[in-house]
Amino acid sequence: MRIKCQSDGSIFESQKAYTNKILKKFNLAEAKGVSTPASRKESHNHKDVSGMVPYLEAVGILMYLAAATRPEIAFTVNSAARVMDRPAEKD
Repeated sequence: MRIKCQSDGSIFESQKAYTNKILKKFNLAEAKGVSTPASRKESHNHKDVSGMVPYLEAVGILMYLAAATRPEIAFTVNSAARVMDRPAEKD
């Protein structure tokens, strides 16, 4: 975690290096960012990806990141955690 104290007394914390490390670990470093990372609408047509992604590890890492410095991803991470026993990819 990087913590930077500003001259006006404010504090800025960041986990950019940690986030980049996570993206590289899961081969997502080249993934495109989006302004709205998830939809509340769920699809029921899913393809099993349990053998392709270390899903439990990824969700655990993202839960830490959301709790520590990225609360804006908490909804999406929570949605992923709800289906940890059956990871899938939307068709």
